[in-house]
Amino acid sequence: MKIRITISLKDALLGFQKTITHLDGHEVEIDRRDKVTKPGLLERFKGEGMPVFEQYSDAGDLLVTYIVKMPEKLSDE
Repeated sequence: MKIRITISLKDALLGFQKTITHLDGHEVEIDRRDKVTKPGLLERFKGEGMPVFEQYSDAGDLLVTYIVKMPEKLSDE
């Protein structure tokens, strides 16, 4: 399973933590605190993807691509 997450430039530079809700309802914690996130970074979360066909105890990987939203202008914030 592949998803995209849009983050701010501030979050990309300083780090962030988010919780996303999977299609089956369970929550996946994304913790990139104290890490720089480059635009287009692809991160793999093993076992957090969709169930494997006819092997319901196994799950594939969740692939997250980070999209960094660039500001239109700079401010003091």
